[in-house]
Amino acid sequence: MLGIEWKKIWKNKFMVVVLIAIMLIPSIYAIGFLKSMWDPYGKIKDLPVAVINEDKSVHYQGNKLVVGAKLKDNLADSDAMKFSFPSQK
Repeated sequence: MLGIEWKKIWKNKFMVVVLIAIMLIPSIYAIGFLKSMWDPYGKIKDLPVAVINEDKSVHYQGNKLVVGAKLKDNLADSDAMKFSFPSQK
């Protein structure tokens, strides 16, 4: 009985296309997902990151703290990502 059904399916070209699509769509999705998760940090150096420094310096216990400017300088020296520092209003 099952063999007869398979023979009918193989004779109908539309059903063959449908079966192939049913098999290929999850495969394509799985391959795309695995490719994206295979090396997630491989191209992180190409990731553009905009850094906006709205930090204000403060005086604390006789010292002037400019944490935002120091962080901005450290990020500018870093090669971890493509840091950019757009102008502020």
